[in-house]
Amino acid sequence: MNRLNGYDTHFRGRFLLLRSKLLTDSEFILWDLSFSALAEWDKKNHDPENYGSFDFQQTEIGYLLGWHKSKVCNKAKRLFALGLWKRKNCRVFVNGFEIRDNFAQISRDRKIIDLQERVAIPQPEVAKTQPQDAIPQRHISKENGVVSPYGVAILQQPCTKAPLVSFKSEFNVLRSDEEYQKMWEENPNGLSIEDMRWIDQNIKENARI
Repeated sequence: MNRLNGYDTHFRGRFLLLRSKLLTDSEFILWDLSFSALAEWDKKNHDPENYGSFDFQQTEIGYLLGWHKSKVCNKAKRLFALGLWKRKNCRVFVNGFEIRDNFAQISRDRKIIDLQERVAIPQPEVAKTQPQDAIPQRHISKENGVVSPYGVAILQQPCTKAPLVSFKSEFNVLRSDEEYQKMWEENPNGLSIEDMRWIDQNIKENARI
């Protein structure tokens, strides 16, 4: 509860994260808490290397928000996936936290402080509309088992994979290092190995309740 003492200087442009639909209401609340209260801001009295990071457990974070830790875990996945949170040395770093040292200058230069201009956030791919000349695949001849080359190409196209889940819920055990590595290699643009392991450890803790 000490993290809620006092006040914090914040930037108004943070609401663009909601306006642009980058974050849901709940995801924004969790990110805002991490930026405003959880992340270490005192360079003078604490280790400067921990600036902009925290090491609170999801149970503790949930306590501040009145959430169950499973909800914290679920919303944290999105923040990790977008790069707004990054895991390093057993701590979670709030990406872009250093802009708080330059609020005045950025405001003079840009008027609005837009975090998305300061942080590389991967944008979700928009599914492309299939061109009309590809639609007539229904006219492929079925006689004598003949299939057009185009039909074969359609069948061989890779399917879009759903986000990988690294936790074996049916056994309540964590995956091995090799399994984490394999999952990361299959989806290098997704969560890092450290992020998946951190989430899994909290899910495992939930499963014991």
